[in-house]
Amino acid sequence: MITEKDIPAGFELLWENGITIIVRPDDAEAVREFLSRPFPAQSAEEYRGRGRLYRIHRGEDKPALLVKQYLRGGVFRGILKDRFLSALRFVSELYLTGVAAKQSVPTLKIAALAIQPAGAMFKRAYLFTEELRDTMDLAEYCKAHANAPPAERRVLASAVAREIRNMHDGGIYHADLHLKNILVKKDDPGKVYIIDFDNGDYLADMPEERRVENLMRLDRSAEKLNLKSPLITLTDRIRCLKAYCGGKKEVYGRFKELVRGQVKWRKLHRAWWKVLGRG
Repeated sequence: MITEKDIPAGFELLWENGITIIVRPDDAEAVREFLSRPFPAQSAEEYRGRGRLYRIHRGEDKPALLVKQYLRGGVFRGILKDRFLSALRFVSELYLTGVAAKQSVPTLKIAALAIQPAGAMFKRAYLFTEELRDTMDLAEYCKAHANAPPAERRVLASAVAREIRNMHDGGIYHADLHLKNILVKKDDPGKVYIIDFDNGDYLADMPEERRVENLMRLDRSAEKLNLKSPLITLTDRIRCLKAYCGGKKEVYGRFKELVRGQVKWRKLHRAWWKVLGRG
């Protein structure tokens, strides 16, 4: 059971009709109104490649709230769908997003987390976040700026590297670090946001092996995009790694060796993408 000690600073704990709500006071009214009415899945919108999200419009003076319903992945997805035994996963994302903000990693601002019973043992949950206006995910940005000049590509690679390094230095291991979980300001490639810390880990002193493992997750996402159209060059990827290493040759050398150890699995990923028809 969630108690007051589980609530981050700036949030309050409410209970409404059996639903546990962790919410910022200024957003409580909008969240309560949303939760008070039926919201079938078909009313959600496909939102810029991030899956089906609900949208709460709040006028021109406030950004809209986007509502993500937590869904199962892997082998249990078809059986349990949106039901979970524990609330730990939901509260963990709330916590990690707060850690990212404290580390000055640009990310989403969470407005609320709502957890409701789903039968005798299970729980269902929804995360409310403020919409980041005038942004697009990194995959879409690369498609839209396929012919970007070298200077713009350098700015983007450095910005991505800077925020991932900042995130890792803050102890956050992103469990799903791919192109769609990095947002770019449409008119400023030097401004990026890292989002969706679902299933992530907190490691007070993250070793280089875990850092490289996380970076290679992003690199696989880039390679997967390139199977359809070569948008992210090898130069872009090397530039990003060098920027992450802070321009220090000895650090870059160690990271290169660790990367070589990860690359041997790349052929298996390519084969699996072809099996799934995603390549």
